[in-house]
Amino acid sequence: IKFTLLNDLDQSFNIYKDCIRFSKNKSIKFQALLRLIDIMIAKDNLIEAKEMLVENLAIYKSSQQSNILAIKNIQIDFFNVESSVIDSISQLAGRMSRNDLLYNDLLDIQSILLPFKDNPKLLEKFSKAELLVFQNKDLEAINKLVELYNEVQNNLILKDFIIYQLSYLLLLNQNTDDAIGYLDRISHDTIFSEFSYILKAEIFDLIINDKKSAVDLYLDFINRYPLSIFYDDIRIRLRELAN
Repeated sequence: IKFTLLNDLDQSFNIYKDCIRFSKNKSIKFQALLRLIDIMIAKDNLIEAKEMLVENLAIYKSSQQSNILAIKNIQIDFFNVESSVIDSISQLAGRMSRNDLLYNDLLDIQSILLPFKDNPKLLEKFSKAELLVFQNKDLEAINKLVELYNEVQNNLILKDFIIYQLSYLLLLNQNTDDAIGYLDRISHDTIFSEFSYILKAEIFDLIINDKKSAVDLYLDFINRYPLSIFYDDIRIRLRELAN
């Protein structure tokens, strides 16, 4: 609670250290370790976070624990803008079962990195923005993403991707008007356009409570993206709104 809600990093750090020191439950110890690493990341101590993770690899050796630590390691490398991070994802995906619940988490990370595959400088700026989000510095992260949006120029994939990330963050910070303003700029030519257009429709549907505009957006979505994986879900929502 102190870490998540109160952002009391120092006291939370001591509490989790005590959990590891005094608890006899290995599962609790492992969860406390993960939270300690998160606190180090939040305090911008990425080197110490990595060292703690590596030190515990020999202790937590089950398949599930190893995969969780590997994903946490990828997260740290992403924040550090390590060039090996994409290779690390591929290697982990190669040895992880597709039935593993963490496999989808890994694919989510990969989908975030792929748009920046040939743009390492832009990836570095994006990773700094994401680190700010992790550290609960949303306003600074928004400013970074706005700068990045203005820098990507005519790269539609990156532009649509940043629009989605930026709009979602603006929405979390109750800045609905600016979120919609960016969502109005999507290209409708990339997969991230779909995510953004659904987000826009849901804003009108669930936040603004403008059902007429929401229906218009949902209908326009299924006309624009008839092969979308979200097609059936939107049809269901349209029937609910009609009733």
